Amino acid sequence: MPIIDELVNFLISEGAYGAKLSGAGLGGSVIALVRDETTAKEILSKVLSRGLAPRGWVVSIDRGVMVHG
Repeated sequence: MPIIDELVNFLISEGAYGAKLSGAGLGGSVIALVRDETTAKEILSKVLSRGLAPRGWVVSIDRGVMVHG
């Protein structure tokens, strides 16, 4: 998928640590890892303004399960 390759290359060139296609069966998604939320929002804005993707989300990882003892 040339547009997916273009998107992945663009994300990396804009500062993503890495990016990859996930679940290509019905179109798939591209997941990118970036330094922080501000960087993610800036890169996503560029992606959308260039028409490289129809939409995108910025998500973060929470602290996960904690054991209190």
